[in-house]
Order: sequence, then C-alpha cells, then structure tokens
Amino acid sequence: ANARGDASSKFGENHRWGFFPSVSLGWRLSKEDFMKNVTWLDDLKIRASVGLLGNDSVSEYAFLSTYAKDSNVALGQRGGATQVVPAYYTSGIPNTDLSWEKTQSWNVGVDFSLWNGLLGMEIDGFYNYTYDMLTYQSTGFPSSMGGYYPTWVNGNSLHAKGIDILVRHRNRVQLGSDTFFYEVTGTLTYSKTRWLKYNDEPNVPEWQKVTGT
Repeated sequence: ANARGDASSKFGENHRWGFFPSVSLGWRLSKEDFMKNVTWLDDLKIRASVGLLGNDSVSEYAFLSTYAKDSNVALGQRGGATQVVPAYYTSGIPNTDLSWEKTQSWNVGVDFSLWNGLLGMEIDGFYNYTYDMLTYQSTGFPSSMGGYYPTWVNGNSLHAKGIDILVRHRNRVQLGSDTFFYEVTGTLTYSKTRWLKYNDEPNVPEWQKVTGT
C-alpha cells in the first residue's frame, strides 16, 4: 500500500492538493503446502489492486481572471489631438472551484506457468472510472450570457472496462551439440469505453449526444 500527496499551481489555494492512495495484494498459491504435489504446475499467482490517480492537464491560471491587450481605441481629443489609449479585455473567466481530474483503477489478475515453462498465461481484468474530468467549454451557451462563463470546468466522466490476455510458450531444441532456446508470446485485449457524463450542447438531438455512448 502507498499514498502520495501532489500539489499543482494550476489550481486555487483550496483545491491545490490531491491525495492519491493505492493498494495491491498478491497470493502465490504454488508455494502453499496443498499445491506441492501438483508437479505439472510451475507457478500460480492471483493478484488484485485498486488505486486513485490524478491529472492536472489544464491551462495555467484557469482559476484566475486573465486579461489580454486589444487594439488601441480613441477616447476623444485633448488639446486638439486625438487621444489614443490601449484597451484590455477579459480573456479568461476564473473557475475558483477547479480541481484535480481523478481516475480510480481496479485490477484483478492471475498468472500461471505449466510444464516447465511450455505454457504460461497472464490474465487481467480491469475497470477504470475517470471523473471530474478537466473539460474545456466554449460553446453551448446563449449569447445573452455575453461569453461570461469559465472556460475550464470539472465536467465529464467516463469508464473503461476490459480484459488483457497474454499467452507465452518457451522451449529448447537440441540441434546437434547446440541448444536452441525460443519464446513465442501473443496478446489479446478487449476494452469498452462509455461516457457517463458529457457536456452536450442543450439543443443537440438525443441521437447525437455523447453521453451514454
């Protein structure tokens, strides 16, 4: 088991720190007394893990109001000359509640080797749940808002689940006075991802919405 605390300057003072623990367990059954008479089994291990990860991939200072210089504007005349001054506009609306994107990962697996390494397999089942996703939003708001909305929010969530299978074959062949060693490995992965929450635009037809796909 382990835990880590990370701080990111991309978030406000109240959301700067994230706590991300993880724990893993394993049991090598092939070392137990009740498996000693199973001669065809070289190794057998079951394992499981769960952990929380954080992501701060967001623009700098999204929790602060930012300004940008616009074209110069004329404010009128002073002493017979046109007075030209620089203009500034709000380039970023702050989101003081912006915080870490998080992914919770679950994994269970089994590893085994048979007949002195002739056949080995690693099988893993996984489930990853990502929430409070750092989401850029720039559309889907009425013009009456005047564009005054945070450009970054903790908006979306999705999950991914699947299985990984690795198959390995090792052997040696005697070629005259020489021994030839070889290994063949194959992998198979199945994964399915689904959006649990997505900031679809309000007027998007149901069949075009991302949520649930």
